[in-house]
Amino acid sequence: MGLLSLKGADIMIIITGTGRSGTSLVSQLADRVGLDFGPRDRLIDSDDLNTEGYFESRQMVALNTRLIVGSSRAVELEIMPGRRPGPAQHLLRIPSMLNYLLRMYLLPMRPSALHRHEQRFARDIADAAEAHRNIAVKDPRFSATLGTWRNHVEIDRILYCFRHPRAAAESLKRARGFPIWLGNWILQNRIQSFLNHAQDIPCTVVEFERFFDPQTRLDEIRRLYDFADTVYDPRHATALLDEVVKPGMRHFQSSVMPTEGPARTLHELLQSLHAEHAEPRPFPAIDIPTALSQKPH
Repeated sequence: MGLLSLKGADIMIIITGTGRSGTSLVSQLADRVGLDFGPRDRLIDSDDLNTEGYFESRQMVALNTRLIVGSSRAVELEIMPGRRPGPAQHLLRIPSMLNYLLRMYLLPMRPSALHRHEQRFARDIADAAEAHRNIAVKDPRFSATLGTWRNHVEIDRILYCFRHPRAAAESLKRARGFPIWLGNWILQNRIQSFLNHAQDIPCTVVEFERFFDPQTRLDEIRRLYDFADTVYDPRHATALLDEVVKPGMRHFQSSVMPTEGPARTLHELLQSLHAEHAEPRPFPAIDIPTALSQKPH
């Protein structure tokens, strides 16, 4: 069976983002306004970092991890919710862990590597596509694997989440222990990978901070109603925001924007896309090197 022979057979609705960008909160809200995430027993359990749940399919997280790392055992190395290996386990698997960390976080994804991994796990991709047909699938790793998935399935639409770069890097430090400079590097690579592969796919863009701002939160949640194809009700939306969105969920706030460099440029680019994508609209082609060469405003 050829790699492209499955395209059109299955339809997927994807929720993704930069990583540590509020995709879990956004998914919780989208679920409450009617977006179908499939059977709950297929989803990763909640933990102390996301007490209301991740809304991530175990099968899809495992497969996206394999596609990035290239190992059928990669999921065993993923520091997933509810699976915190002890020091002794880490020591016994240092070589595998180093390969995992390099490919998952530190090295930009090479198209040739993704193509090899795509061929290796083609059957798993087909099985996962069938299992998630016509339901929402949330995983920040889609930022790295989107190019693979669009070879196999029809992507109906994408909900893309982003956040202030400093706050996202601080959150990644809390979750994974990475220093801020490394968190910025990882997040920038994921943003660029997504933008390189999202062309022509209908996308809605939401910004995490806007769900907490009384001046913008109703406009932002309305995007979720539209994405879920649900009639917008401002009273229901207000009650839902009051119930779900709490100030304590935003552990990191930052008004300190980098004065220069790719972090600021990419954030400004995402803000411009946010202004244009209040509802699913085909993503434009973006020349990343040219965009990064522009001076921030």
